[in-house]
Amino acid sequence: MLSWLGAHFVKVEQYERAVQYFASAAKMQPGEAKWLLMVASCHRRTQNYDLAVATYEAVHERFPDNHEALRFLIHICTDLQEGAKLRDYQAKLAKLERLSSMQEAIPQPGQLRQAAEEAAAGAARGEGLGGGDLLPDEDAYGGAATGSRVVQAVGGQKAAREWEEEELGADLLPGLD
Repeated sequence: MLSWLGAHFVKVEQYERAVQYFASAAKMQPGEAKWLLMVASCHRRTQNYDLAVATYEAVHERFPDNHEALRFLIHICTDLQEGAKLRDYQAKLAKLERLSSMQEAIPQPGQLRQAAEEAAAGAARGEGLGGGDLLPDEDAYGGAATGSRVVQAVGGQKAAREWEEEELGADLLPGLD
């Protein structure tokens, strides 16, 4: 209900009244950054930049992984031409984004366990990593050995191509005229 009322007052551009509802929501859900971000946004829209900056800084202090607070601090500092603070917030955001991208690249323990279980289950069914039969049939061995057919197993599907009747001309080779 508080969020709906706050959003209503933002929609009708009564930002001071919206702040009351978003601040109440922030007290009721102190673990949610979005309410304080909404409060700061209302201050910014009423051009109360000092209070907006203080609120965004409070969000950044309480929720150091929150990218949005830093982005708005950068935006405000750019508008206010506060170079020193701007560079500080830009450096903090760049560091946070680097850390976030590194954390995304590292698999979580649950993901590793799930992948190992799926691989073990596939191996028990006689499947390879691609989920299907990785070995070509006996005919393919004979064909590949004689050079008449090449078999590729990708994701359990075999693709064959006849080569023996095809001639490669000089026009197909790069750089040879």
